[in-house]
Amino acid sequence: MTSKLSIYNKGPDDLVVWVEPLARDYTLESGETATILPSDEEASLELSREGNAVQVFLEASSDFRVEQDGIALECGHKRKS
Repeated sequence: MTSKLSIYNKGPDDLVVWVEPLARDYTLESGETATILPSDEEASLELSREGNAVQVFLEASSDFRVEQDGIALECGHKRKS
């Protein structure tokens, strides 16, 4: 079984998704979904939320990719300055 986590921003404001321990961020606008796919199929994912930010902590995974509609997203996706 492949580990993965889909995050949907159901709220009206932007949602910042932080992936730790690598400190990479991705911003989802209202109505957007992103899927986190760890390189280690056995990786566990822990999720916590604070305000308009979600932190995803990957255990036992050295890397990951984030996709939206099958397209890979880069760190800083839609980041607001």
